[in-house]
Amino acid sequence: MSGLNESGGKCRSGRMRQGKRYLRGALCQMAWAISHTISYTKDKYPSALFYRLAGRHGVKEANLAVACQVLRIMFHIIRDGGLYREVGGDYFDRLHRSALNTSL
Repeated sequence: MSGLNESGGKCRSGRMRQGKRYLRGALCQMAWAISHTISYTKDKYPSALFYRLAGRHGVKEANLAVACQVLRIMFHIIRDGGLYREVGGDYFDRLHRSALNTSL
């Protein structure tokens, strides 16, 4: 997931910052548990995100991406005082429905 993110003439790094070591470790363990627990998270968004990215970028990069997404979700819950709304494991399929309807 490394690379450059360029927009409006500004180049930004596509890499995640290091952050606090213990927080990063806890988030990675949480992401691994979320994406690999069979019964509870089988058809959930974080698990779908993990398996979607693991095929292209590898397991460790996918785990780190899920950890970042979990941190973003927690931030928005704390900031807005709301509840977590699960979008489902088929979120990416619904998002790109035209790619699924291609005929052979």
